[in-house]
Amino acid sequence: MRPRGDVRIALREAAVGVGRPGATWRGLARLAGVGLDAARVTAENMVRAGELIVIGHHHEPGVCRPMNLLTVANEAPQQQPPGAALDQVIRSWADFI
Repeated sequence: MRPRGDVRIALREAAVGVGRPGATWRGLARLAGVGLDAARVTAENMVRAGELIVIGHHHEPGVCRPMNLLTVANEAPQQQPPGAALDQVIRSWADFI
């Protein structure tokens, strides 16, 4: 696995610093001190990867449409895949017999 890039690390640290109210990708770029183009693309990739989550929308001055409010995804473990609980029950039942 490739190590995370500088822009991705900076955006994540900025998102952790902002906390729960969230920030747009432009706000994260300002806080992180990275370029707008790199921040936009990286923030989209981080949302797709599940590192950042969209918690709402915000109208920023000078932008015609609402921008997504982003925050750091919860560090909780991933949910089990569908059927995992049933699989666990069947395995324990098979071990019992």
